[in-house]
Amino acid sequence: MPVHLQLILEISGKVIALESQGDPKTNLVQRLDDIVVKYKPDLIICSTRTRGETVHAVDNTANKYGFDTIWTSTYQIAHSQSLVNSIKSEHLLDLIVKLGLI
Repeated sequence: MPVHLQLILEISGKVIALESQGDPKTNLVQRLDDIVVKYKPDLIICSTRTRGETVHAVDNTANKYGFDTIWTSTYQIAHSQSLVNSIKSEHLLDLIVKLGLI
């Protein structure tokens, strides 16, 4: 069974929200709205599918609250998936820092 993670943290005075449940039929629009209203994040990192309901949820939230959207994808490999997941997280952190988001 997949583990759902929602994490709110503050780094250098910036509120960052992580939302891992990006599957259809999981009420992502409401969860993102709740995050924005309750925590007023500067940055939201959210999992989605590649198209459909969850992509629309992120787009709608971005438009409603004035967020910029950066779309990215996982690295896929037949072996060493944990390693490439770690590398991807480093690349995302580097991007966020270089864009001045944290």
